Formats: sequence, C-alpha cells, structure tokens
Amino acid sequence: MHAQNAGRVCSMCHRPPFFTSCSGCGVPLCQECARFELYGHGCGTVMPLYYCRECAQDPHINPNAMLREPEP
Repeated sequence: MHAQNAGRVCSMCHRPPFFTSCSGCGVPLCQECARFELYGHGCGTVMPLYYCRECAQDPHINPNAMLREPEP
C-alpha cells in the first residue's frame, strides 16, 4: 500500500483496508464493496475496472451496466 493510501477506509462500508478507487467517481473502496468489470476496447484490449455500487449500475459511466442485474 502506498503511503498516501494509509488510513483510507471504504466510502461504502467505512472499514479498512483501502483496496482501490472507483473507476467512475474515484471514491475509495474495500475489496468486498468494489464491483469488478472487464471492459473490452479496440482489437483485443481488455481492461479491469472497479466501480462503486452506484457507478456499476450507471450506463453513462459503466459500459457493462446494462448487462448487470440490479442490486437490491
């Protein structure tokens, strides 16, 4: 973990440890709250992305949102 991330907590559950930032809005997330997506771009390029709950469901932010089941 980088020094600037020390002490950061998840913005959703408010627990440490910090895992990654949301690819949509940038809020800090833990591994349990991060929603994993694979984004295909171009000819064979696949990028792993992590989103918060809200960004994962927003088709303006997440290109795969239409393929996800709505979360309760």
